[in-house]
Amino acid sequence: FRFANLKGPVRFELIDEVYNLSITTAFIFKNTQASATNALTIQAASGVTPTITSSSSTGVIRINGADYITINGGISNDISMVNTNATPYGIYIDSLTTGCITDGSHHITIKNCNFTGSSTTTGSGIYINGNGMINLDIENNNFAKFGFGINQTGGNNTSASNNVYKNNIIGSETNSDYVGVCGIYISSLNMAEISGNVIKNIKSTSSTNNGPTGIYLYYAKNINVFNNFISGVEYTSTSNYGGKGLNLILNDLINVFNNVIANIGGKGSSTIANGISGIYSSSTNSNFYFNTIALTGNYNSYATANICAAIFNAGNGCNFVNNILFNKIQPTTNSTAKSYSFYSSVTGA
Repeated sequence: FRFANLKGPVRFELIDEVYNLSITTAFIFKNTQASATNALTIQAASGVTPTITSSSSTGVIRINGADYITINGGISNDISMVNTNATPYGIYIDSLTTGCITDGSHHITIKNCNFTGSSTTTGSGIYINGNGMINLDIENNNFAKFGFGINQTGGNNTSASNNVYKNNIIGSETNSDYVGVCGIYISSLNMAEISGNVIKNIKSTSSTNNGPTGIYLYYAKNINVFNNFISGVEYTSTSNYGGKGLNLILNDLINVFNNVIANIGGKGSSTIANGISGIYSSSTNSNFYFNTIALTGNYNSYATANICAAIFNAGNGCNFVNNILFNKIQPTTNSTAKSYSFYSSVTGA
């Protein structure tokens, strides 16, 4: 594909059931003739359910500055990717740097695929790295046994991305296949949709980003987060951390609506940023409408744990309207601990 003289769309069909890449990665490099018309599609041949396996630290597939790529497993999620490396990546989407110029991958669609890693504490099912990553559609995929389900870093929140992350299932009912650190992690992004995802059983001993989290947004702008179901997010070690459904740090103009968050737990903390929250937000000028948050169970016996909240707000200019909040978490060690439905540290809120 890299050196092809493109005259129209290109389709690669996977005709075998098993593709063993050993320690190698399948690279997709940029073709300057690629366009909406001259696009590459990778799909399974009719009746085939291919599994692509690699132990490479650079991913099963790596998209290196390429554009107009679709990887589609079909309505039955026929394509599976397995990475057995200690730091596993399913698909690694990278920018291409030539001299001082960075060219991000754009118009990338990855949908209807299954991703399985080898570690619940590190690696990502889909890892997106660098500036210029725009018009990405990550949709209807399944993720198990990674530190992160979807992880996008190194972006720029001043230009529109138009990225979409929707209808993915992140996590597992099987302990050994949990996604341990974060379901969806997004940083420095402008104009994106995160919707319809099911994120479950994000459980680990990791204190990365203040504890296990369903969806983590950092320094993002103009993001719509809606219709997500997040459950079973729990910190399981002995330090003072707790799980969070949504962890929204230093964002601006975020719309959070119609999400359901339940079963968030951990040891708890005397610092709300490290503790148990359905939604923790230090974002500004944002809206929180029609969310349902139900917290039950116990602070899991951390001695100085004294606060948890269904929603904790530390950002100015935010609206909280028509949310259903229930917090019945009980402390097991600190009898003076408080459980709040809504807690704001903003002066005059």
